[in-house]
Amino acid sequence: MIAMANIGSTHTDALLIPTGNPASATAIMSASGIAVENVLIQPSLSDLYNVADDIKNTLTAAIAALSLDVRAITARVVDVENTAAQQGAILRHVNRKVDSHTLHLRDLHRQVEDLENRSRRHNLRLRGLPEIVDHDQLTSVVSDIFNNLLGRPPQTPIKMERIHRALRQKGRPSDPPRDVICHISDFQLKEDILRNARLRHKFLHEGAELQIYQDLSHITLQNRRDLKPLLDLLRERAIIYRWKFPFGLQATHQGRTALLRVPEELQMFCDALGIPYIDVPDWYAEFRFRAARKEQQQMETMETIPTRHRRRRSPSVNKSLDASKDREPELKATGSPRVRRPRREY
Repeated sequence: MIAMANIGSTHTDALLIPTGNPASATAIMSASGIAVENVLIQPSLSDLYNVADDIKNTLTAAIAALSLDVRAITARVVDVENTAAQQGAILRHVNRKVDSHTLHLRDLHRQVEDLENRSRRHNLRLRGLPEIVDHDQLTSVVSDIFNNLLGRPPQTPIKMERIHRALRQKGRPSDPPRDVICHISDFQLKEDILRNARLRHKFLHEGAELQIYQDLSHITLQNRRDLKPLLDLLRERAIIYRWKFPFGLQATHQGRTALLRVPEELQMFCDALGIPYIDVPDWYAEFRFRAARKEQQQMETMETIPTRHRRRRSPSVNKSLDASKDREPELKATGSPRVRRPRREY
């Protein structure tokens, strides 16, 4: 084999140097005055084969390692796919269980609501009776009102197991009075009173406008409020409807009767009556948030506890507290020391 040497700095001449014998090649370059570092030695065929073998071996090792990685990744992907398929089956099973539990929970909710309404079947709610009628006078005053509705003598006795105001805090004098709830032992008598009250709707008693309703659970009242857009449409179309227990709405129009119990039946209810579909809140989904609202209302009621404490203080203490509280802005403006409030007495 030969090698080509670079001779000179401005031009290049070809010098054939045998590469088989390094000693003779060095001698020739020395005799020709050529620096050994300036010689470009052309590789032999065996050198190329060796380089190719090295590259081949390197690529073979890299491909083998890559194949191992690919097989490992493939196995992991297969495991992930199998796990995902199992998770999909589990998720579908869980969804079916959740749907089943939701239906059972809704049925239990309906039953609890019905039980509460059944426990109130003998109750009437009288609205509009002024707060000046205290608890000791409720029985005689309400009996007089009921006897007036029934067209009986005012002194006719009506057996009531209990009677009281609605269980909430008494409002300000300008607020509407609390409802009066009474439990009448005779169910038929209670129905007669309620029937006569519905015929008159509103009536006067000593200048006060009164109304009488059936006492219902808070859940039932809220559900009826949710259906108010539908009720307005039924009234507009002159469609007769009535409430059902457990909670439901039954309507009759042109000889066809439709029953609405759950939100899923709303479309079928509207189609049966020939009325356009109207969107109303899901009354069974709303009850999940009513507990939070009720808790918030209770917290707001707890903030009024000092007002109840105030009623238990002596008048002189309340007067002194009010005077010191009213004078605080004046004292702060003048830089006077703060008035020490008297000790609370209950």
